[in-house]
Amino acid sequence: MVPPELMCRAHLLGEHRELHALAGMIRAGRALNGYVARALICTGDLAQRHEDLAQEMFYRGYRHNSPLQLTTGAGVGRVDVDVSMSELRRRCGQCRERMGYAATKGG
Repeated sequence: MVPPELMCRAHLLGEHRELHALAGMIRAGRALNGYVARALICTGDLAQRHEDLAQEMFYRGYRHNSPLQLTTGAGVGRVDVDVSMSELRRRCGQCRERMGYAATKGG
């Protein structure tokens, strides 16, 4: 997963919303086959990912008041970090700038 500190505001908040939507899908028993097939999700990491996003939101001075309502067993799927980073770099100039800045700072 892309480190939250490298994400622009829109992508940080967007992924946070998506995590809540995914948690709802899991609670409802809906299949996540498309996410799994494209290496976009690891259900075992959702709670920690939410915590990481919430922490970054706090660092940036954003309000966070939406605990993740999810209890899962073993994780399903995986996330291809290299593909995720490349795709975000390609799609978003602001994220690309943040990634470039982190690289110059050794991050």
